[in-house]
Amino acid sequence: MQIKCVVFDLGGVIVDYTEQEYYKMLSRKYNIPYKKIFNTFERLIKLGESGSILQEDLEKDARKLLNLHSDLMWVKAFTMFGKTDNNMVKLIRKMRKHYFIGLLTNINRSRYATATKYFINKDDFDMRFVSCYIKMRKPDMSIYKYMVKKIGFAANEIIFIDNMPKNLVNARKVGINCILFKNYNQLVYELKKYDLLIN
Repeated sequence: MQIKCVVFDLGGVIVDYTEQEYYKMLSRKYNIPYKKIFNTFERLIKLGESGSILQEDLEKDARKLLNLHSDLMWVKAFTMFGKTDNNMVKLIRKMRKHYFIGLLTNINRSRYATATKYFINKDDFDMRFVSCYIKMRKPDMSIYKYMVKKIGFAANEIIFIDNMPKNLVNARKVGINCILFKNYNQLVYELKKYDLLIN
C-alpha cells in the first residue's frame, strides 16, 4: 500500500473552533439557557451543512425559536473564536509537494465563506469536499464513497484526518486509512507511521 492522498478536516484540525463557544456567548449575552441555544442551533446547523437551508433562513428560524430580535453575531463569533493552526497550514503545504491534498468538511455556506476569507487558502487543496455544496455530511457513508470516486485513488491509498471519532467509523468501512486528530505533534507522529514525507 502506498499513500497518495491525504484529506484533512477543517474545524478542529486546521481551524481551532467549536460552535459551543458561540452558544456560550449567546447564552451570556441574551440570558438564554445554554441547552436551549444548543438544541436550537444543532438542528439548524445540520440543515445548513447539508445545504437544506440558507443562512438567512437559519438565522430567521433561530431568532423565532429563541424569541430574539437582535443580532445573532454569526460571522463575528467565528472570527472572534476561530484561530488557524499555522503549523497545520505549513504541514499541508509541505505535504502537497508529494501528495494529493484534500479537504473534507461539514460546514454551511456562511461559515465556509468566512473560513476561506479569514482562516484558510482554498488553493492549498487539490480538491475540496464541502458538505453544503455536495449535500452530504459526515459521518454518512455516502460522502466517503463520493470522495473516493471523485479523487480517483483507491480507498487504501487515502488517509483521512478528523478530530471526531464518529467521523472515522464509516470512512474505515469504505477502506480509507484514518487518523484521529488530537494535536499537531500527535498528527506528525501518526503520519510517520505511514512513512510519509512531511518535509
